[in-house]
Amino acid sequence: MADSPTTSTPVSLEQKLDGARALRGLILRHRARSDEARPLAPPVVEALGRLGLFRALVPASAGGEEWAWPTWMRVVEELSSVDGAVGWIAGVGGSVHAIASGWVSAAVGRAVFCAEPAGVVAGAAAPMGTARPADGGYRVSGRWPFGGPSPQAGWFVAGYAREGEAPRVGPMMLVPATDVEIIDTWSSWGMRGTRRHDFAVRECFVPTAYTVNAADDAPRHPGPLYRLPVGLTLCSGLGPLALGIARGAMDGFADLTAALGDRFTGTERRERLTVQARVAKAEAAVRSARAFLSEMVHEVWGTVEHGAPLTEQQLALFRLANTHAVAAGAQAVALVYHAARTSAVISAHPLERFYWDIHGVTQHRCASPEELSRAGRVLLGLPLGRAR
Repeated sequence: MADSPTTSTPVSLEQKLDGARALRGLILRHRARSDEARPLAPPVVEALGRLGLFRALVPASAGGEEWAWPTWMRVVEELSSVDGAVGWIAGVGGSVHAIASGWVSAAVGRAVFCAEPAGVVAGAAAPMGTARPADGGYRVSGRWPFGGPSPQAGWFVAGYAREGEAPRVGPMMLVPATDVEIIDTWSSWGMRGTRRHDFAVRECFVPTAYTVNAADDAPRHPGPLYRLPVGLTLCSGLGPLALGIARGAMDGFADLTAALGDRFTGTERRERLTVQARVAKAEAAVRSARAFLSEMVHEVWGTVEHGAPLTEQQLALFRLANTHAVAAGAQAVALVYHAARTSAVISAHPLERFYWDIHGVTQHRCASPEELSRAGRVLLGLPLGRAR
């Protein structure tokens, strides 16, 4: 049975974007500390919590803010332009886990996502756990890689498969941090502040009320967020993350060239035709990819808002737009990074950071060539097939 909807004040896109922009100075002040310690600095996490980010996808009936999907994606992009680690927590490895709240009762959603001040939930949706039926729930064991942001989380989302069944995206469990072992495995050049350690549970009892099967079950809450395919939602922050990182790199390059001369010619770096051409190509890549992604986001959102089913072509084109945004972001960063030459290899300069961050994004499963192939199948008149 679905939970009753709760009337709430609609979340304003401009208000949330203004709130995200207001965090720029705070994020920059704590960026070095986040890199060194590897989780985001506590003041940054607290500020993201006050923005409502970690409850953005939680139903209003469970105490969440239930943002419109396009609003959430724009905020992810904005935060990513300041720091890729913050953008990752915002859109890929942090707030997106809250989508599971649409498939549990309001009471469980409130306990998991809204009981603590920030409401950080870590984890990984990959079905790496094995669940054995037990009286009133399951006994779960497993180990999940890339389970950030683990240190600040009070709860973990963990993908699983029931014993004897094939793993697939959709079934998830909500496990308290007290039952989770965090294994220090996170060592990376890019997005160090995400602290995506492995985590494990061993013979942990999870009550049925704290399990989610978004692959087969109807959501408990009626909002359009929960009518989106959960696999699509889990991947949807990747494109905005990449475009935000690219914008941050391009802005950083513009600031650099404004004060940088060419030691060999004595002219300003920005006067060089090759530099100008690279900047133009980067701008075109980001703007065109952003336009395609925005088109599909609003088309998909408009469809689910009206209660209509999504077509295979809409799903395929969104996947294509999202994956293309990652490729275009990586292309734009590469263009300005190489145009900056040796200035870009200094770790203190933002370009070096954005370069490594974007390469972390390109390695995600949702940016893989398989995503392009699945979109291509539909464009060629073949069935999309089930996500793996």
